[in-house]
Amino acid sequence: MKAIIDTISPNGNAIRFETPEEPLEELLKHLPALERKLEAAGYMANAERHYPKTPSGEPICPKHMEVMDAREKQGDHWFSHKVLGENGQPVMVDGKPVYCRGHAGKLSPGWSY
Repeated sequence: MKAIIDTISPNGNAIRFETPEEPLEELLKHLPALERKLEAAGYMANAERHYPKTPSGEPICPKHMEVMDAREKQGDHWFSHKVLGENGQPVMVDGKPVYCRGHAGKLSPGWSY
């Protein structure tokens, strides 16, 4: 049997790990240690599950309390939202809106705002 672990990297990318084929009893012995190692390295459980959600199921950014939209580019999938300033207008850097993925990371610069 194999185990597939979907996780979010420290950079905010969705990553899938697949274990080698082994008997279920052996697999169950190794999984807790593997989960601890991933967590210690900054990997998170599939972050979408941990976001608060709207009644219709859309994830909400835990910092900004904004509904996040599903996005896709070159086979990657994630959720994000534009960061709004105190005036309700999007925060702009170098003429481009700043986006937050709902967690800190280099691909989520809006978390800092």
